Amino acid sequence: MADMYSGGSTSAIASSAPEHGKSGSADVISMSAAEVTRRLAAWISPHAGFLVLAAASSIATVLLQLWVPIIVGSAIDQLIRLVQGGEAALLPTLTQLSLVVLLASATQWLASWSTNKLTYLVTRDLRDAARQECKPTALVH
Repeated sequence: MADMYSGGSTSAIASSAPEHGKSGSADVISMSAAEVTRRLAAWISPHAGFLVLAAASSIATVLLQLWVPIIVGSAIDQLIRLVQGGEAALLPTLTQLSLVVLLASATQWLASWSTNKLTYLVTRDLRDAARQECKPTALVH
C-alpha cells in the first residue's frame, strides 16, 4: 500500500482498494491526486462563494495578526518618548490595537464559519448523490 502522505501518484482510496486478479470481484480504483482534486473541485464549484469568502477572510486574519506587533512596537516607542520627557499619544495607539484585535477575531470567525458551511454543503451534495446512486429500484410484479 502506498503512503498517502508521501505525495505519491495514488490517493488513499486507490491505494487501499484490492487489486484486480487477487480478489476477482473488485476492479482497481486508481486515481492520481490531480484527478481526485479535479473531482472534488466539481463538487465545490457550486459553492465557490463560500470558498472565496473563506480564503479572503483567512488572508485578512493573517494580515491583521501581523499588524499587531507593529502597533505594539509603536506603543513601546511612545512610552520610551514619554519616559525621556517628550510627548506621547498612547491612547490612540491602544485604541487602534484593540480595533485590530477585534477585527482579526471577527475575520477568523468568518473564515471558520465559511469553511464549515462549505464542508457541510459539499458533504450534503455527495451524500445526496450517493443516495441517488444506491436508490433501490421498484420491484415489478
